Amino acid sequence: MQGALSGYNMKLLLVFFDIIEPGGINRVIGGLQDGFRKVGVQADYYHASRTGNLRCVYPDRPAVISSRIFRMPAMGQIGYDKPDKVKEYKKLVKKYDAVIFILPCPHDNRQQQGNRSWQELYDIDKPIFVIFHDNLWDRYYEWMKEVHDKVTASLYTIKNARFDSLSRFPCDHYFLPVPLPIEEAGLYDKEKRGRVGWFPQWKANKGVKGFLAACHLIPPPTRVKLYNIGIVYYSIRHEPIWQENVSFDYTTYKKAGGPKNVKFYGLLIPGQIERAYKRCNMAVDLSGAEGPFAGQITCTMLESMLYGSLLLTSDTMMHHRASIIASDATGKQLAVSANPRDPQAIADAVNEAMANYGDYSGVRRDALDYVVANNADIEVARRVVKMIEKYIGKTGQHEKAKFKKLPV
Repeated sequence: MQGALSGYNMKLLLVFFDIIEPGGINRVIGGLQDGFRKVGVQADYYHASRTGNLRCVYPDRPAVISSRIFRMPAMGQIGYDKPDKVKEYKKLVKKYDAVIFILPCPHDNRQQQGNRSWQELYDIDKPIFVIFHDNLWDRYYEWMKEVHDKVTASLYTIKNARFDSLSRFPCDHYFLPVPLPIEEAGLYDKEKRGRVGWFPQWKANKGVKGFLAACHLIPPPTRVKLYNIGIVYYSIRHEPIWQENVSFDYTTYKKAGGPKNVKFYGLLIPGQIERAYKRCNMAVDLSGAEGPFAGQITCTMLESMLYGSLLLTSDTMMHHRASIIASDATGKQLAVSANPRDPQAIADAVNEAMANYGDYSGVRRDALDYVVANNADIEVARRVVKMIEKYIGKTGQHEKAKFKKLPV
C-alpha cells in the first residue's frame, strides 16, 4: 500500500443526493472519505436535496436513521430546486478538480414525478464520476439517460449481469470495491463468544424466515443474535416504525415459542456494530438477491470477513458465487453455504461449524486475507485517485462503452 500521492494535489467534491433507504451505501461513503484522507487527498462532502435543507425536505415522511452513519459530516448542502443555491454550487465546483456523485440522481426521483432540476448539478465544466450501488435502473436511474453524455466515467459497487447500463452509458466503467477500515482487520479469536449473528438489513426479508425456522434446531450453548445494522424508520413523534413483514415474522416467532438462546437487537450504532462482529463466531447472510454474480459481495459479507467471523451464505446460484465461496484468484474457500429455504440445512451448517470451529480457522484466515487484499480503504482510494487523474481536464466521454479495472 502507498501513502499520500506525490504527483498531484487533488481536490474532490463528493455530492450525495437524498436517498429513501440508506444502507450499505453509507459504508461506501465512509470508506471513501477515510481512504481519501489517508492518501492525502482533499475530498469535501456535500448533501444535495431539493431545498438544500435535508432535514426539512419531506416533513410528512418518517425520518430514516441509518446505523452505518457517515464517518465525516457534510461540509454543506446544495439545493437543486433553488436557483441561488445552484449558482453557489457552480461557483463552489470551480475550486475542485473533479466531482463524484455518490448517488447518480435522487433515489426518489419517480416520487418527484420526474423532477429534472437536479440535472443542473451536471451542467459543469469538470470531470464527473458517478457511483451505482444497485441494478434497479428502472426504479432509480431512469432519468440518467438525459445526462449520460456529461458523465466522464462510472463506478459500480456491484457486478451484476442484469445491470445493462454499459449499453446506455457511452463512457468508461469501473468496478469499485467496497472500501473498509483495514486497520481494524483481524480474526479476534479472544473476543469470540460462541455467537451466531444475523446481520443483514431488516429493510428487506433476506432469507430471514428460513433462518428463524432454523434457530429452533440450533441448541445451546450456541447463542443466536439477530442484529439490525441497516435502517429503522422513525415517525414524526420519534416512535420506531418497523416494516410490517419483518416485525410480524419476529413477533409471531417469539409467541410461537422461539428458543431462549435467540435474541433480537434493535438498531446498532457505530462501535456496537464492530463489537458485535468481533464477538460472533459466525455471521449469517442468506440473501439470494444480492451477491449472486461473481465479484459481488454484500457489505455484510465483507464486514464479517474483516472481523474474523465465519461467513454462512446462501448456496443459491452457486455457479455464480465463485467470488463468495471461493476466491477467483486463489480458489480458496472463503465461506460455508446452505440452502436459504431449507431450515434443516441451515441449522446443520451452523451446528457443524460451531462444533468444529477450529477446523475453519483456515477459511476465516483466507477470507480475512481476501478482504485485506481487495477492500482496504486506503488502497481503494489510491486506485480511484489514479483513475481520476487520467481524466483531469476532460469533460464527458462519447466513446464506445468499455469496462475497465481500476489502475493498480
